[in-house]
Amino acid sequence: MALANVFHFKVYGYFEYYMGFIKCAVVILMICFLFIMASGGIPAAHGPLVFSYWKNPGAFNNGIKGIAKSFVQAAFSFGGGEHIAVIAGEVAPPRSTIRKTVRPVFWRMFTFFVVDIWLVGMDAGSPFVIALKRADVWGLAHAINGFIFLSVISCGVTSVYVASRSLTALADLGLVHRTLGKKDATGRPWVAIAVSLAIGVGLRYLNVDGTGSIVAIVTLFQWASIYIAHLRFRTGLLAQGRNLADLPLKGLLTPYAQCFSLLIVLFIFGCEFYLACFPFGEKGSAKSFFSTYLAAPLFFFDYGVYKWWFKTRIVKPSEMDFSAAVVFDNMEQADRIALEEKAKHGKKSWLKRVQYMNDRPSVFLWASIHPAAPTPYALLSQNAQSTIWNIGEKGYHTDRPRCSADLPFSYGHGRGMTYP
Repeated sequence: MALANVFHFKVYGYFEYYMGFIKCAVVILMICFLFIMASGGIPAAHGPLVFSYWKNPGAFNNGIKGIAKSFVQAAFSFGGGEHIAVIAGEVAPPRSTIRKTVRPVFWRMFTFFVVDIWLVGMDAGSPFVIALKRADVWGLAHAINGFIFLSVISCGVTSVYVASRSLTALADLGLVHRTLGKKDATGRPWVAIAVSLAIGVGLRYLNVDGTGSIVAIVTLFQWASIYIAHLRFRTGLLAQGRNLADLPLKGLLTPYAQCFSLLIVLFIFGCEFYLACFPFGEKGSAKSFFSTYLAAPLFFFDYGVYKWWFKTRIVKPSEMDFSAAVVFDNMEQADRIALEEKAKHGKKSWLKRVQYMNDRPSVFLWASIHPAAPTPYALLSQNAQSTIWNIGEKGYHTDRPRCSADLPFSYGHGRGMTYP
């Protein structure tokens, strides 16, 4: 996990790319195998299983505790989609990249989670390895165990990556000490990576059971925050008379899907609390409670300290500042113009390309195309300007925007990266 994060972020990208390919291939093979097993194609299965395990021992064999634990494990398994927003900061341009990345997520999760759960439930009501052992395919069971180990390593690598970039963003915004925002010449936030690894090593023995409960509850807080922030974002737009149809990315059934999902998250919070008070196979204790629900008091403690230290208040919808979006609107428009220019002129000889570069206007910044227009940075409100930071070569804040036309950001976490 440390090696994948201490090198250039491209190493992390390639590592996760190949790990993702391996995981997809294994899951597809498991779907095929479980389908054959459920159909009676494995001699040890003693004929088609169909839905026999749904009747014996039954879907609700462990009662309310089994239902609660199933929701908690599902929350742990479905976590990770929120990392798209963090990783998108390493690519260019982030707005269009997020749009293309988010849309297929639902179908991928449906294929690799829902179909697997359906088939595993048909086979043995147990995870892949147990199903393979019952099918008397021991060699494949050991191979799946090794695959699960690689998946855990991949999960740890991504966790360190997201934690270090989140700490760096907090440092850039002035919410934590700026030492955590230091980067080397290639843009790696080495201090934040070291802190993330140290905390991970220190807490690795806190929850070593198979429920993943601490990770699950952190995921719940992340998604609850995302839903609340999104709903307040829409409320602010409506309060200021803005047209929601102008948003560059629109979700299906918005905002009803977000409200329903928030209710599901609150329900899983209750399931997690119930299991923390009354765990499986043992009496409830302070140790079992905090080993499961530790993230909850930490979340509210951190939020309370932040509100007390920075003396902030909850912003009214009518006072929300959306002027920072002007920067991205202008950049997206400039990108479209650049593509149109490229398609219009096509391939030319080297002499004409040189002449074209000398004669054409700049199409990379909207302010350069229209010199009389205010620069994107000038269009921001004073509050928005104060929250957009420019990072120097060593990770310190600089006073002058590093991009041309006073555009206060660049793509990637390398030199001159800023965090809107």
